[in-house]
Amino acid sequence: MSPPPAKRFPAATRLRHMEAPIRDVLGPARELERQGHKVLKLNIGDPDAYDFEPPAPLAHALAEASKLGRYADSEGQPDVRQAIAKYEKEMRGLDLKPEDIIFTAGVSEALSFLFGALLEPGDEILVPGPAYPQYLGVTSFYGAVPVEYPSRPEDGWIPRIEEIAARVTPRTKAIAVISPNNPTGAVYPKPILKAIAKLAHERGLVLIADDIYSELVFEGDVAPSLAQEPGPCVVLNGFSKNWLVPGWRAGYVAFKHDNGELADIKEGVLKQARSRLSASYPIQIALARALQAHAPHVPDLRRRLRQRAEIVAKRVAETENLTLAPPSGAFYALVGVPHNPWPTDKEWVLNLLQEEKVLVVHGSGFGQSAAGHFRTVILPPPETLNEAFDRIIRFANKTAKKA
Repeated sequence: MSPPPAKRFPAATRLRHMEAPIRDVLGPARELERQGHKVLKLNIGDPDAYDFEPPAPLAHALAEASKLGRYADSEGQPDVRQAIAKYEKEMRGLDLKPEDIIFTAGVSEALSFLFGALLEPGDEILVPGPAYPQYLGVTSFYGAVPVEYPSRPEDGWIPRIEEIAARVTPRTKAIAVISPNNPTGAVYPKPILKAIAKLAHERGLVLIADDIYSELVFEGDVAPSLAQEPGPCVVLNGFSKNWLVPGWRAGYVAFKHDNGELADIKEGVLKQARSRLSASYPIQIALARALQAHAPHVPDLRRRLRQRAEIVAKRVAETENLTLAPPSGAFYALVGVPHNPWPTDKEWVLNLLQEEKVLVVHGSGFGQSAAGHFRTVILPPPETLNEAFDRIIRFANKTAKKA
């Protein structure tokens, strides 16, 4: 007797919004590599994939801690949380209590824990437009609604406070800010941060400051932060970017509050942290030993990033078929394609990959405000960046659809 036809078991519908555009485009690139092509990859903000490496004191500290194989405390080891609190005070003037800091496996885990504790189905959260894709996907995963507050290249990708205020509804639960911004490289000035904080406190909204690129600014030592404004704020930060260790998956969520305003949300995050047991113990010990404000590797890192951002801006200016509001920080440039002959920016990106073997990410993967653009990292060495933009410019000029 033959078996019954195989039944296909569907995945949960909550996954329909969980997209990862930065990595989704890797599939076609890897197929080209299997065919023997060399692909210039400008899609992922991983400095160690290029000519950067972790600072020596941090690498040495991890080597010394490598035999520590035990579980860590679910909320993070006391010594690393104390080191983070000291670092935040000396670096940015933030008064964070070690007991209000929860160490996580990167900011991605911190964000998932935070939204799991904060959002109910039907809630709305205001997120930057453009935004890092996880803000859109994780919000939807929990049944809530991400509402983009727009920014525009003609404003240097800095949002307007009146457009943020106009999107607050009775269902709005929180406002998130990513600055320096991924994918635009914009650094929000203090006046707009002050206005956002004031709006949130007046409307009874939770403030979320995603500061993962805080030290990667092309002018000054550190970007202004929403968390520096008075009042409660949830801080997301970590070591992937400023400390050049994205593969360590080392981040934290901190609750800045004087009167316990965020205590229930913190406990919700802790419940999830306990459920997953712990983040890496040796990495926490290494960070506790090596973490310091104004670390000596950062000025040279900023200098190299600024130089590479200038190369991208100079190359884009060579053609009318690309546009750019130059970045002021982070690892990225969001480049406009004003004469795209295809219906979507993703098709432009995939055709660029097929024809010129350069991999970038379609802007619409970062929300509707970024549609019609592509995101490139500015991390490759100058010779690689120039080679990539030789190909990108050639493709843009060849395929431009003129009005």
